[in-house]
Amino acid sequence: MSLLIRHKDYKIAFWVTAAFATVMLFLQFMLSKANVWAGLSSSGPVDGFFCECATLEAFFREPINTWSNLPFLFFSVVFFLTGMRDLRNYNRVNMMSYLPIYSFLFALGGLFVFVSSTFFHMSLSALGEHLDLSGVFFLALLPFVYNLHKAYNIQRFNNPVRTTKKTLKVFIGLFVLMIAGLTIFKWQMHTLVIVPILIGLTAVGIIHMIMKHPGESDIRLLIISGFFMTVGAAFFMLDNHSALCDGNSYLQCHALWHIFCSAAWFFLYLYLRSERVYSIYQLRIL
Repeated sequence: MSLLIRHKDYKIAFWVTAAFATVMLFLQFMLSKANVWAGLSSSGPVDGFFCECATLEAFFREPINTWSNLPFLFFSVVFFLTGMRDLRNYNRVNMMSYLPIYSFLFALGGLFVFVSSTFFHMSLSALGEHLDLSGVFFLALLPFVYNLHKAYNIQRFNNPVRTTKKTLKVFIGLFVLMIAGLTIFKWQMHTLVIVPILIGLTAVGIIHMIMKHPGESDIRLLIISGFFMTVGAAFFMLDNHSALCDGNSYLQCHALWHIFCSAAWFFLYLYLRSERVYSIYQLRIL
């Protein structure tokens, strides 16, 4: 079944994540007082970005917010391995499994967020902040473009999983252009407005698909994804307004935002893979 992810993939993802964590732990210990990031500029007070107290001379200036990005790496490996399996599997049942490039993009998005957010919380630099927000745009845009592509297939071919190579290139190109545009003009836009708009448009599109084709997907996975995203966003806002703030605590609201957001990303992927359209449509790419 397309929805299922092999236990082997989880095991591989665990060991890859553990290997990265080991390297990170080694660097954190060896460079604890190296003040590596002193030469990088910041867009604001270095010790006032988030609730967590920053240790300016440390390699991990915000250790809790840095370590909490590891789930993104774990899920990225899972997505990548699942996409590789789809390339060799001809028993595909939906657009996500039939076009493995989207699994690879989900993997790339999670990896990008892991790298950019980790770098940002390690350095608290302006460059890190810019890359981190680009990662957020990536996560918000990909489901939107995926859903747009699926809607186009239905409109053009009356089939959500029938597409052309040219169409695929157009939507992937659109995604790249939108990411580039949001990244380049990021400072002229309010992130807390753009991202909710993209998420809202994606939600409307998905709900429309559910109403038009009920029973084709496991809506429970979508509800779980929405729950995790909502809770994560609440923690983000709490940290943004310094509510429940204890800078020396191991429990940081922004770190919880990372964890819940990665879980929402994972369950959204599972939801998209839960579609069962093989009994209604012929799977093909022209």
